[in-house]
Amino acid sequence: MAARTSIELRFSKVCEISEGRFVLELDDEVNENKSIFVPKVDTAYIRLFPCCLMPTLRSNLGTVSLVSSSIPRTIEQDIAFRRTKTASLSYPLFELISWTWLGRTYPENITLTITNWDITASEEVSGIARITYISYFDRIALSGVNQEAEVLVEAIKESMYGSIIVNFKVEEVPVYLTVRDACTRLPIEDVSVYVDGKFVGVTSANGQINLGKLRTGKHSLKMVKFGYQSSDEDMIANDYFVVE
Repeated sequence: MAARTSIELRFSKVCEISEGRFVLELDDEVNENKSIFVPKVDTAYIRLFPCCLMPTLRSNLGTVSLVSSSIPRTIEQDIAFRRTKTASLSYPLFELISWTWLGRTYPENITLTITNWDITASEEVSGIARITYISYFDRIALSGVNQEAEVLVEAIKESMYGSIIVNFKVEEVPVYLTVRDACTRLPIEDVSVYVDGKFVGVTSANGQINLGKLRTGKHSLKMVKFGYQSSDEDMIANDYFVVE
């Protein structure tokens, strides 16, 4: 007789929330805390809560696309109750880690029930609850914005809606350049400096030159001086610089 094997499979559906709203926010980790983006250069990454619902994504400029889905994020949030029984989380709850009252409550011994976005106290209360929970989000990207503008990004599915404004702007930053000898590390005087193909000037006795205000992003650089190999011909990685 052939042996029989019993196999049990369990599928965990991460995103079952289908009510409420969408929350869109800049993904500070991927964007490296950048809040203003450079047109034609940058892609802005956005967190979309809740995950997995596949809403319609649209923007007035550029292109919005889904990059990755079902990304967990642990959130600690302090919620104030002011003589009320109900409050709301900022993000949809998928897994509750813990909750506690910070200090006293009026009255005492109040319990909380937390589901999706909603927090319900056992009775009307004043106090602050610290709630730690896990939510899941999708990462979306806004790219192809070629002009300075505030860009409206929207997520829409049936009655659910969320939006964010993303700022694309060319910022200008004062930049000073110091030119040194690659071997001696001493400053070099009278070096002709070209930025983005345009002559800027020559370095001073201490090897410095004021490049003026430059937009954020990548710029080409060329340095020329008699007795030295031109910077665009040498083997040193000094043909461009990035203004942040």
